[in-house]
Amino acid sequence: IDSSQLDIDLTSVANAIRTKGGTSAQLTFPAGFVSAIGNIKTSGLELYTSNIRFKGADFITAGVPDVVLVSNNSNGLSLVSSFESTKAKTIFISAPTITSPHYGFMHNNEVETITFNSGTGYVTGEFQSAFYNCSKLKYVLGSELDMSTSSNTNTFYRTAALEEIRIKNNTIKSVAGWGLNTCPNLSDASIISFANGLNDQTTGKAFSCHNTVKAKLDIIVGVVNNGVFVADPNGTIILRDFITNTKGWSIA
Repeated sequence: IDSSQLDIDLTSVANAIRTKGGTSAQLTFPAGFVSAIGNIKTSGLELYTSNIRFKGADFITAGVPDVVLVSNNSNGLSLVSSFESTKAKTIFISAPTITSPHYGFMHNNEVETITFNSGTGYVTGEFQSAFYNCSKLKYVLGSELDMSTSSNTNTFYRTAALEEIRIKNNTIKSVAGWGLNTCPNLSDASIISFANGLNDQTTGKAFSCHNTVKAKLDIIVGVVNNGVFVADPNGTIILRDFITNTKGWSIA
């Protein structure tokens, strides 16, 4: 910690309090204030810091969620290997742009929810092994994932608990080696998002998925609006036909 800068910062805070209170008096604090601060539980930070490698983050704190990572860096926040093998269960990440999550959460066997808040609305860059072996991961929330990069091997391998995730439309050029065949618990909305994510200019590709997901492709019905499948119980097209006919992909 830069002690000089800390003194400056604390003085600024104190001056702001005095200005707000209309006084120039020295600030005093109730008995036990210092010890109370000392007793604040920071196990999250102590637990995670040794494994997390942040790039351009303005601050990180522990609490609810377990880890909150915020950056105002206009050049974007890169997540390469950032949360690899950590023990955080819930992670919230916010930045003007969020990029390069490859290896970002790999081998995190405790994480259940990851929420992205990107100023662009999308998480971009390579996703290779991003969620590899995140065996308890259920929810990838917030910003959609732009999967237009070709380096997405093992992105979802061994993420069997995954239920909710959203993909940017028309950005998937291939799912070869993604490990989607290890994800049996995808919700209908997530399956539809993957289907809409398939690039309709990339023909002759195979959408490889778990057998449970394949069965749902014949059950989910809807309508197609401007090339996008929308679930509708009164619809006339099943999701399988949308993938094979509209998108031009086979099912594997």
